[in-house]
Amino acid sequence: MTRQHRVFCAVATGLLAVHLSNIWRVPIYPFTDLPNHLAEAYLFRVLPNADEPLREHYRLDVTWYSPATLHAYFASRFDDVEFGTTVFYTLYLLVLPLSLVRLVSWARGEAWVALLSLLLLYNFSATWGFSGFTAGIALVLLALVVLVRYFTSPSLLSALALASVVILLYYAHVVLFGFAAAVILVAAISHKGLSPRNRGLCLATLLPAGALAAFWWVRFESLEPDQSVLSFLFEYYRHDYLRTLMSRAASLLNDNKRLAPRPFGSLLSLCFITPLLLGAILVVGRDRMRSLFRSDNASKHVACVFLALASACYLLLPDRLPGWWALYQRFTVLVLLGLIWVTATLVPPKRLNASRIVVIVLVVVHAGAWFQYFSAFKSATNPYRTLIARAPELTNQPAGAIIDDYNFRGYPVFFHFQNYQLVWNHGVVPSRITFFRSSLVRRQDGESVEYMEWVAPERYKALLDNYSPMPFLICHGAGALTYVGRDGRFSFVRRQGDWALLKRVQP
Repeated sequence: MTRQHRVFCAVATGLLAVHLSNIWRVPIYPFTDLPNHLAEAYLFRVLPNADEPLREHYRLDVTWYSPATLHAYFASRFDDVEFGTTVFYTLYLLVLPLSLVRLVSWARGEAWVALLSLLLLYNFSATWGFSGFTAGIALVLLALVVLVRYFTSPSLLSALALASVVILLYYAHVVLFGFAAAVILVAAISHKGLSPRNRGLCLATLLPAGALAAFWWVRFESLEPDQSVLSFLFEYYRHDYLRTLMSRAASLLNDNKRLAPRPFGSLLSLCFITPLLLGAILVVGRDRMRSLFRSDNASKHVACVFLALASACYLLLPDRLPGWWALYQRFTVLVLLGLIWVTATLVPPKRLNASRIVVIVLVVVHAGAWFQYFSAFKSATNPYRTLIARAPELTNQPAGAIIDDYNFRGYPVFFHFQNYQLVWNHGVVPSRITFFRSSLVRRQDGESVEYMEWVAPERYKALLDNYSPMPFLICHGAGALTYVGRDGRFSFVRRQGDWALLKRVQP
């Protein structure tokens, strides 16, 4: 190993250690929807037990072909689903950058540029807590590592490995499975180095997951069919698509903007991606892209297909689907990863030293900023953990929640925190996990109370009316605490900062 390789490995290892420390030293993650997924994983773990009391309130609504179950199944294999989630995100943080470094090295590109993938670890899907989609981003790159390996040295073993990763990707998120399947399909058909037999074997790797997707699609379209996906898309492109063009451009800043309150977070995000975009403009031209696409180098060829299809998804997909929120916004990270992959293969030798300096400055500043962010979030959530975690009086007790101050640095993070009462204390809570069109968990007891994430003062009374039969109430925010204190149906048990635990007053 040369001195340059040793320096690269040392820097990469140090940066990965910083990012891994974030999820190992912080007990609660600043990922908005993650408490929902922790609750799902907890119920996946306990509901199969025949004597489980929570079976009176919840039931699993999954089949062998249900997608978006990877996190719940994985974390539920551990006695502590939070520890299982830490392992889950550890694998994500390792697989994503290491896969891109491998792909860039096979493309004979600049490995230092591949380290820019670290800037995208806390992307839109990760910070919103879309755990399955987040893992799927890393699995897409892993699938392409296996695909490039297959193109370079076709074998039945490589084909089986690719089929296995694609199945895992399906269980992570069906949309990313569709995207990866499109990349594999186009790359396999257009790559010149494959014989008809090997091309056919490569395409066959998509069949098992494709069959799962077909079974699921039939069931999904029959769930609460307020509007079919196809009819929605027809209306969307007819009336709404053109209005989203400006917001699509702004969404490129989504991946790091939570570092600071608006508008400073967006400015920080702009600082991180501007060098990448300028570098791509300098080195990625039409002629160079055409030569890359026609290259005999498998990784270069797949890079072009990946970037082209990711860009098409980002530009053309809707912002939502029936039962799903945010779609094209989730593809910005894939576009930027594709730009990194392609740009790394085209950096002129005379610009190598300058590009390495820029990369090192960006990834070090980025790692430091997120280290501080996680530290600040740990301090902000310690009062809640002290108030609720393993509290004896809350064991097996139902609890409602009014969380009207749900922002951290200007972005919503806290409004699903009532789910920790289920995970920590085995208590029934109102939760959004039972109300989605394709929920993995449903209420068994006919409970019709729908949890409200976006709480406003005019909703306080309705929530208290819904929660009045519950023995406990969790509150956060000065407005909610003042209103609940005046209402009189709940009395304060204890407070930690702006968090409070209240108990129902007996009539």
